[in-house]
Amino acid sequence: MRIVVKYCGNCNPEINSPRIISHLMRTLHDEIIFHPEGKKPADLLIIICGCRKACVDRPDVRAMGVRAILIKGRWIQELSCGEVVLTRLLLQKIESMKGKIASQTKEM
Repeated sequence: MRIVVKYCGNCNPEINSPRIISHLMRTLHDEIIFHPEGKKPADLLIIICGCRKACVDRPDVRAMGVRAILIKGRWIQELSCGEVVLTRLLLQKIESMKGKIASQTKEM
């Protein structure tokens, strides 16, 4: 599964985005792409915004992935939580997406 990560500049962070990204890289090292090549969207786009404004959540960014998970500060997909729980939920959501993608591939 190809995963693209897009994150903001952290001008007003509620979370430590670099720490979350670092954890993702250690856990999913072979699957994470920061600069997608070509025009084909990745299987999953993770948008990590340091605050609720979510300035980087734009249509041109959303086009980088077939599916997306949005983090807006302490919020992941409209669920508020602390950074440790947020990171764990993000990994669970990624694993769930892997299962969905694998089952869709088998159906084709």
